[in-house]
Amino acid sequence: MDNLQAIDLPGSEPLVIRLFDGDMESFGQFCLDFYNVETKTAVNTPSGWVINVTPEAGSMAMLCSGALNSWERNHGMSQGQIPAGEERFSIVEGAVCQLERPGMDTLWFEIPKRTRQLPPGVHLLKARPL
Repeated sequence: MDNLQAIDLPGSEPLVIRLFDGDMESFGQFCLDFYNVETKTAVNTPSGWVINVTPEAGSMAMLCSGALNSWERNHGMSQGQIPAGEERFSIVEGAVCQLERPGMDTLWFEIPKRTRQLPPGVHLLKARPL
């Protein structure tokens, strides 16, 4: 996997949210899953956990706000039908999310934004204060 990153989940160690390209860069998205750093294995969403995408005006996150479903759930599989360690999600760059875990504090996290490479000789104009 390319461009692996992790979001720590305080109180839920050794689990992290693992982010990776998954050939989604051209769509402005990352793939993500839950990952056990001790066993070095992906795990399916723990029981009762929900990732919510927070709507942000003017961002692509407006289009996918609310509970984030895995690819498998979007294809009609129940949680029990998803093979262990095979559940995957995709999410837009820059989205602000919250992870709800029963009996624990809600965790807020942000999906990173990639730096775009411009073609050679292209100069990007940026707004400035007047």
